[in-house]
Amino acid sequence: GTWVCEKPFKGEVEGSVKHYSFCLKPANEIESNKIIVAESAIDILSVASLRNNKLDCHYLSTGGIYKPKDNCTIKFPVALGNYLQNNTSITKVILCLDNDDVCRNASKFIKSQLEDRGYAVSDYPPTIGKDYNDMLMAKIAVMEQEIELTTKQKRFCEEYAVGCKYYLFISFLKIRVYNAFGWK
Repeated sequence: GTWVCEKPFKGEVEGSVKHYSFCLKPANEIESNKIIVAESAIDILSVASLRNNKLDCHYLSTGGIYKPKDNCTIKFPVALGNYLQNNTSITKVILCLDNDDVCRNASKFIKSQLEDRGYAVSDYPPTIGKDYNDMLMAKIAVMEQEIELTTKQKRFCEEYAVGCKYYLFISFLKIRVYNAFGWK
């Protein structure tokens, strides 16, 4: 979505083709059998950033998730279907869709559909916030807070752990953010 005059706007540009969406391919012609899928371009860029910009796999934005009306079935993302059809070496799909109800239901549906087609599928919703951009922002906030703490403050907290709730909170948040993808 886009913000226009303090109000969100979500919509499709006339003539847009959902078969092609934002993607990043593996670097240096690396053959990869893995694709990471997120709902939007900013989310897939956030996932790549959280993975330290490793271009060891395919990254794809679905260009949004279709929200079905009452009594309608969820639709498989056209961009994902097209990408898989054009990249037949892919056998592993990692879903990194948002934490809202629409995306959680879509993840279950997509996972079921892909597993029926023989793909190995993993579902990793963000552990912090509503999407991976929120998670990236949390990691950045932790890093900024750590920079603000001086070495002397850290040493005092580590040695005495007295009145250091702030430091302990930052450490807890760092562990939670970093453990989401196994960062060190």
